[in-house]
Amino acid sequence: MSEISKLTVTTPIGLLQIIATDKAIVSAKPTDHEENIVGNEAANKLAQECKVELAEYFAGKRKNLIFL
Repeated sequence: MSEISKLTVTTPIGLLQIIATDKAIVSAKPTDHEENIVGNEAANKLAQECKVELAEYFAGKRKNLIFL
């Protein structure tokens, strides 16, 4: 079984929690908890790539999200 990685990102619509395995994004949902922001460096590569895509999307540089 794959290890689950959690990553919380700050976006213009509030905090989003990305949950991923090493093979897929499991969810990206609103959250009120900032606890995972401190441990974001430990998030797996897929969660980190999803974070980059979301940042590009909210900056208007991307229209489609590959991971979601």
